Amino acid sequence: MKLKYFITFLWILVISTLPAQADFARGVVIRDQQIEDVFGKLMDPVIQAAGYPKDAVRLYVIIDPELNAFAQIGGQIFFHSGLILQSTVEEFLGVAAHELGHVVGNHVSRTVGIGGKVMTRSLVLSAVGGALMALAGSGEAAMGAVTLGMHVGERSFLNYSRGQEGSADLAAVKFLKTAGYPTWGLKKFLGKMEKKTYLSSSMQDPYMRSHPLDHVRMQALVRHTPADQPEVNAVLREGYEWVQLKIRAFVEPPAKLLRTYRDLKNPQHLMVQAIALHRKGQLGDAVSRLDQLLLMRPKDPYMWELKGQVHGESGQWTQARKAYETMRTIGLRTPLNDVMYATALEKTGKTPKEFEEAVTLVQAALSKDPMIGGGWRLLAILHGKLDQKGEMALALAEQALARGDAKQASFQATKAQKFLKKNSPSWIRAEDILSLGKKSP
Repeated sequence: MKLKYFITFLWILVISTLPAQADFARGVVIRDQQIEDVFGKLMDPVIQAAGYPKDAVRLYVIIDPELNAFAQIGGQIFFHSGLILQSTVEEFLGVAAHELGHVVGNHVSRTVGIGGKVMTRSLVLSAVGGALMALAGSGEAAMGAVTLGMHVGERSFLNYSRGQEGSADLAAVKFLKTAGYPTWGLKKFLGKMEKKTYLSSSMQDPYMRSHPLDHVRMQALVRHTPADQPEVNAVLREGYEWVQLKIRAFVEPPAKLLRTYRDLKNPQHLMVQAIALHRKGQLGDAVSRLDQLLLMRPKDPYMWELKGQVHGESGQWTQARKAYETMRTIGLRTPLNDVMYATALEKTGKTPKEFEEAVTLVQAALSKDPMIGGGWRLLAILHGKLDQKGEMALALAEQALARGDAKQASFQATKAQKFLKKNSPSWIRAEDILSLGKKSP
């Protein structure tokens, strides 16, 4: 089914079996609770300053070494991993506030209208880091990935006018000041870009090509950047450092990471080593590093989450479940984590009660965050284990609908109605899916 919006994201579940130590490909969008929580804490004051509800804006990371960031209709802002790894927290905040300026200024929809040609991207949503949706068999994992339909650096994403860029700059300065943040980060980041102005377009970062920079913009930022600036809270700064190190640990060569981060008394180094060793397939050493880390930070839910991931990707679901239960006891319960824990319940459960708990968790998670990869398939598996044929078929219909496969969605919805009570909420939902299929070209 093709839904005709200005910009269409098809959240597609990929069922693949990659080894636990597989690296993330360029162009993959990652979902990780620690990263999203840190971004949320950093950006909530800025979003509030812009007059937006905090849940109306979502920030994502794309695995790509180039410096770039862009906004999309619907308040979605994407950052290349290269930008995060090469930017200070002040620079990150400046770029994020600038992209928020594009969202608030409605520049995205205007640019789409002017361009006349709309981007359509198939995104594959799953999870990374702690938000792993490991749905494959023992010893293998359906690794998380949100993959853009074409290489991000080569995409035809929106190019803003210089007027829109200047407007977004001033909006960013206003938002940052109101939020109590320094404003010099955006100026410094753009200063880096300005040095590359005279390079050929093929050598420039994508940010330069989509966000035209000129001397007028820089002068305006200088005028609006006073000498006396507040500082970013030390706790937020440290959180950003953890995010940088976690991303680095998943994208840089393991051997290089193990040589660089060698201080086993440093919790951040232990996290990097654990991830690097896990990627090399050295499970025992990876778990040993995590155990050392958790002795230092026993109430850090993100590290318990990471331990669950390491065990789960290695097929040790009993140990993974224990780690996730500790994570939940500490208090980390979000839609991403609930689906992750439900996966462990599905893998280790032996009673209908356990599977029913998992169903409840997944249903609630998908209602709050429909962009969780693997959710509908996991729900179908759980309903299958409970011998709920109608609900299983309905979950598969939802999965097909999310993929844009009208034929399969209709097939599964028809199958679901054969087992569901007529006019029940699930039966009516199946009817809705059938109606959507009939309207599809």
